[in-house]
Amino acid sequence: MYTVEFNYDTTTIISMDDHDQFSDIEVTLSDNGLVLLAQYDDDAGSSDMIMISQQQLMDVVASMNSPEGLFKIEILRE
Repeated sequence: MYTVEFNYDTTTIISMDDHDQFSDIEVTLSDNGLVLLAQYDDDAGSSDMIMISQQQLMDVVASMNSPEGLFKIEILRE
């Protein structure tokens, strides 16, 4: 299950684990090409965050249906 919220310069997606084994993941996509991934850590009492590019996010998504090997995808922009 997930939610999507559109803001002026970002899109925020929150993915919730259907089996309640993992904390929610918040993905923030910014207009400048950055992607912020955040997940709350109950033990630390704070969120763990990493920042990646939209290209890296697309690589991860594409890799889920790829065989072994080296691949390069191109993002076409209008």
